[in-house]
Amino acid sequence: MAATPTSDAGGVLKPSSKKRDEMDDTVPARGEIDGDPPIRPTIPLDRYRIGKELGRGGMGRVVEAFDVQLGRTVALKEVLTKGTHRRFAREIHITARLEHASIVPLYDSGITMEGKPFYVMRKVSGKPLDEMVARCIDLDERLTLLPRLLSAIDAVAHAHSRGVIHRDIKPQNILLAELGETVVIDWGLAKVVGEEEDEPQLSAADTHDADAGDSLRTQVGSVFGTPGFMAPEQARGEALDTQGDVYALGATLYQLLSGEPPVRGVSATEVMDKTRTHDIRPLTETASGAPPDLVAIATKALAFDPNNRYRDAGELAADVRRFLEGQLVAAHDYTTRQRLARFARRYRGVLSVTALAAVAVAVMSWIGVHRILSERDAATQARLEADEDRRLAVEARDRLAERHDALVVMQARAQLDANPTESVAILKQLPATSPRIDEARGIASAAALRGATFAIQTTTEAALQAEIAPDGRHLLQVTHDGMVRVFDLDLRRMIVSRTFGVATRAEWIADGKLLVYNRKTAAVVFDPKTSVVEQLAFTAIETAWPTASGDRAIVRMSDYSAALFDAATKTLTPIPFDGKVTDVAIAKDGSWYAVSSRKLLVVFDRAGQELSRRTDKLGIMMASRARTLAVLYDSKIAELTLDPTPVWTEIPLTAAATWMSYRGRELVIFQTTGDVQGWKGTKVYRRGTFDRLSPMMREGGDDVLVWLRDDGKLNWIGDLGRGAVAIPTVAHRARLAVRPGAQRMAVVGDGAVVVFDLAMILPQRIAGQSYMKALFVDDQTLLVMRDMQAKFEWHDLATGKVSTVDYNEMHLPIISDVDPIDGRVLMREEHARNGPRFVLLRKGRDRAETVVEGDKPWARLVAGNAIVYGLGDSQVFARIGDEPARMVAKLDGVSTHGVGIGLLQFAAHSSTGEVVKGDLRTGAIERVRVPTGTDGFLASDGKGRVFIVEDNRLLIWDGQVSEIAKFDKPIDRVFGVEGGVAIQTGRERAIYVLELRAGAAPHRVVAASTNHPAFATNGKLLAAAGNGREIQMIELPSRARWTLPTLSTARDGIGMSPSGTALFQQTDTGIVIWRIPRIGRDFAAWLDDRSNGVVDKDGVLGWSWQSP
Repeated sequence: MAATPTSDAGGVLKPSSKKRDEMDDTVPARGEIDGDPPIRPTIPLDRYRIGKELGRGGMGRVVEAFDVQLGRTVALKEVLTKGTHRRFAREIHITARLEHASIVPLYDSGITMEGKPFYVMRKVSGKPLDEMVARCIDLDERLTLLPRLLSAIDAVAHAHSRGVIHRDIKPQNILLAELGETVVIDWGLAKVVGEEEDEPQLSAADTHDADAGDSLRTQVGSVFGTPGFMAPEQARGEALDTQGDVYALGATLYQLLSGEPPVRGVSATEVMDKTRTHDIRPLTETASGAPPDLVAIATKALAFDPNNRYRDAGELAADVRRFLEGQLVAAHDYTTRQRLARFARRYRGVLSVTALAAVAVAVMSWIGVHRILSERDAATQARLEADEDRRLAVEARDRLAERHDALVVMQARAQLDANPTESVAILKQLPATSPRIDEARGIASAAALRGATFAIQTTTEAALQAEIAPDGRHLLQVTHDGMVRVFDLDLRRMIVSRTFGVATRAEWIADGKLLVYNRKTAAVVFDPKTSVVEQLAFTAIETAWPTASGDRAIVRMSDYSAALFDAATKTLTPIPFDGKVTDVAIAKDGSWYAVSSRKLLVVFDRAGQELSRRTDKLGIMMASRARTLAVLYDSKIAELTLDPTPVWTEIPLTAAATWMSYRGRELVIFQTTGDVQGWKGTKVYRRGTFDRLSPMMREGGDDVLVWLRDDGKLNWIGDLGRGAVAIPTVAHRARLAVRPGAQRMAVVGDGAVVVFDLAMILPQRIAGQSYMKALFVDDQTLLVMRDMQAKFEWHDLATGKVSTVDYNEMHLPIISDVDPIDGRVLMREEHARNGPRFVLLRKGRDRAETVVEGDKPWARLVAGNAIVYGLGDSQVFARIGDEPARMVAKLDGVSTHGVGIGLLQFAAHSSTGEVVKGDLRTGAIERVRVPTGTDGFLASDGKGRVFIVEDNRLLIWDGQVSEIAKFDKPIDRVFGVEGGVAIQTGRERAIYVLELRAGAAPHRVVAASTNHPAFATNGKLLAAAGNGREIQMIELPSRARWTLPTLSTARDGIGMSPSGTALFQQTDTGIVIWRIPRIGRDFAAWLDDRSNGVVDKDGVLGWSWQSP
């Protein structure tokens, strides 16, 4: 008999060790539910530590928990409501019998101290389908979610094959996980087909609580489910089978296509009534432009009569899959012409598009000839029909190509986060002439920033070692068979391969050479460039720890003694140490090193003088470049700080330590609870939580800690937060190669060396946390403002040089104008002593200069090193370079604002509506008059055209003045862009793009932005910060869009470089620079250069050297 468990303050649950088929013994009988003594808790193991609540419903709640035994974060669901224990037990049984990648696996089950059943499952992080649908701006974006919905349909089909129905399918219960998988959740209402309900009646209070959690979740008598997604027969309380789930899946597909559920109402009762009468608006009205095949599929799934629906989810999945593969869909009735088009599509894989057209034309020609022969009296009509058929064949070819291209783009976009390399490989199927090429280029840019990469062929033999060379260019691989290989990562090929014997190891030393050794043979120095091998005068080296440059190395001999190896003289100097050496740590610059046994640790300086010693139980040692040493022993950690004098500190941990690693000065500590702590010498602080840890964590790049996870991801943690990069293909027994300061890293395994560029994946951090504002002056220069005191600095991004500007303004000045050609920035101070003041900052100069100040001044920069400004009267002044200012125009009324419109050309506006253009070289002036509003300003595209804003109206002066757009909200900003003009309106910062052609209408490209959008000066790229810290990039004029990877430390502030090749972003830890990929005209060549990944005929990702 099991002992009764106890609960601790940490909220520990006691799991059951019973098999799933014995769960009936842990479910209370009806009498026990109604008040009999509670059943005894199961096995008393303090295994699960309860964390935050993840969700709550009418029957129970789901919380995050940490599995102490297995060291992983899980999700735990427990019963809250009386009278639902039997249904909960049925949920456990049903979930346990379903084994599908899109159904969360059940790990464990048991009884809490309070007698409440619970079960444990894998924690899946992600967003529900309805939220992802709501974030899409149009049908094309929503269609990219179709493959994810198909995965959910496949999961339900699996359940149907096991005789199980879900009964509460809806977009909220379809989770799009962060790692790319799709998961169907909440099987609380599931049951086996034909099984009796046998549900106890809920109390009124319980029903009320359930409704409080979800206003559209209802339980009326025997009716279970969610109004809007339940089938009519389900709403009537009738018995359900698989076709009820088919209806719910059809409703989910309806919402994906139209953006809204098929049945809507202000209350659950109204929705239920509409469901019973099948009051559904046709998709042809709510989703105009949706593919007819998908409309037919959704319509069939939503049929009022269950007999007219698909029999089960398997049939529905087959039809959706046929649509995605371009085949005939069973739900759709095709005309003869449509079947002809499908005939051409079916043979696309064998024939080119042109050949398909020829086949279709040949078939139609044969039909025409047959008609001529059989109907000689209708020869003329037959020729006309043949011509029409020929035209239809060409149209079929074009539609086929269009459909193929749309599917390619959709599939590539869908793989962006899960496998960016596969996205690039999929895009290689797109023809260069495709109308989708601009959209594809955006997806390719997004993939590059997410880690799309290449691989180099190598042996399938398991790797013993993989190390990046000090030059960051070469990679060493040592396999168990004693083969040493060196790869040139720039050339993307192996440059040398040589066998040295089983159990060989090697380390990079100075001059790009290798120290190669094993326990039985003499050590050698191997030069990969020349293949020369130099024998050394000593043997029996077991392990070596080189410095960063490789000029020295500490070696441990087979007798457990230690010696110092000098790469220049190729000699060994014994290290005086009393004991068997178990571990060694050496500073990256070789200025000190530490040697330890199980009970003694001694630290030496470069000359061999002892700096410190420690006698205690000892374990793993690690050295930082900040002259600190960490020791992990008995789940505790001590740190030695060498400067100014050696001092040991016991680090106060909140739980037992399992691993540690230095990241610059910071020591990152992993604990048994799954918590990650940070330490920089003074206090311990929380770094986060990880559910999968690995002892192979290593430092690489600029203070980035990287490690492999068992889910096919490379995890990283650094100043920018934490994240993960997808490994493109499966790599068993993989080795990770990284090096501090090196921007490349590699994963070696299963016959491939997969190379990643950290400089592409992670943005460049250029300013500390105290920086408040920034702006690009040119592509390589950033002006940053520090603190609230407005201390300005020039940052040269190419050299890293920082120079201070002698300009301090206590109040935050407003950036008024930027001239990237001459490197000038115009600032407006609102709180100057004598009224508003304009100040000019020049790149390369350390002082600011005042331009103008007064009661109502304005000023703008003009190309050609000029400035134009007004003082609040009718006069307009200008200054070129260091010349004295002069009046250049006098207006009717007060000059209120102006703008530079080209080289030494300007425009100005008055309070009476007079607008002038002026040339500072010739003095020529043009004048027009426009109706005035309550607020207005001028803008220009830099090509001589003047845009005039009066409240919500936009006018253009290009030869003559004409109104080109009118909005329902005031216009805030106007920018000249490629092919037209961009307009920002309202407080929500919506962005519209308007082509400058007759009859063009504004097209909204950004619905809302949390901060001011950023434009490239060349007008080809727009960036907007949206919800969830996501930055959306929009190519102009094509309006193709893609997103930057999301940083966990991101803020809203962004800015674009003039050419659109870089974007800065504010984060919690400072300012970072994203380098935007530059894709040349030859898109196919760029894709091949970015990655040698290819997708075979079955859609499986591989590498170019692998056989199809």
